[in-house]
Amino acid sequence: MTYVETLAATLVCAISVSFAPAAQADKVFVILKGEVTHVIDPDGYLSDKVQPGDPFFGTYTYESTTPDPHPDPSWGDYWHGAQGYGISFSVNALHFRTDPLNTDFYIGIVNDLQGHDRYEMVSQKTLFDIEVPGGSEDGNYIGWHLTDYSQQALSSDKLPNQAPYLRNWKDGNVVNIISNINGDSSFRIVAKVTSATTCQNKSCTCPAQ
Repeated sequence: MTYVETLAATLVCAISVSFAPAAQADKVFVILKGEVTHVIDPDGYLSDKVQPGDPFFGTYTYESTTPDPHPDPSWGDYWHGAQGYGISFSVNALHFRTDPLNTDFYIGIVNDLQGHDRYEMVSQKTLFDIEVPGGSEDGNYIGWHLTDYSQQALSSDKLPNQAPYLRNWKDGNVVNIISNINGDSSFRIVAKVTSATTCQNKSCTCPAQ
């Protein structure tokens, strides 16, 4: 791991720890590693600081006992609005993360619905080190979407207590980091997760350690 990669991983872990809740059996902390696949930045807001092929690191924290308000057994919505939950990504020492003081974080589980399984997470109140000028956290978006058309990846819409097994998600594995103003000026970082590891307790370590 290069110095820049090590620094980025260390910083994203430090940020994550700052809003991570105390370790409990029903709270899940996941470490992500991956690679940037596309950068769409026609106005140059990122100043070429992120390029395809760059490694990224991330974490997310959620409550595995969060209730699902929908009775439909093929579709689960798991919203987190309390401080201590959310997602954080870092690439080349730039950070994109859930606002710990204004959390709006969602995990969706779809099982055997309309010909596919889906695991998705979205953070809609986010803080970016770089964002479109004049924008706000409401114009920033982080999402990770996994898709499996064989419908074998999931057996229910229950929120799992561990990271998704990436080999089961054969048809889609996409991270989107987006900053925009009313859909006019924007940039988008697209990436693929290559490793997702569950931390069971305080003995887990961040990627750079």
